[in-house]
Amino acid sequence: MVTVEGATNIPGVSIAGVTYSLGPANALMSDGQAGKPIILPIGP
Repeated sequence: MVTVEGATNIPGVSIAGVTYSLGPANALMSDGQAGKPIILPIGP
């Protein structure tokens, strides 16, 4: 679950083989998108 623009607990899609931790990330989504955002972690 992620927080995007103040909205909390939004389910997102992770990328296989990528390690995620708490902290900043990029979320790929568009206005009116019915699907889940794709989450890209920032950092090592």
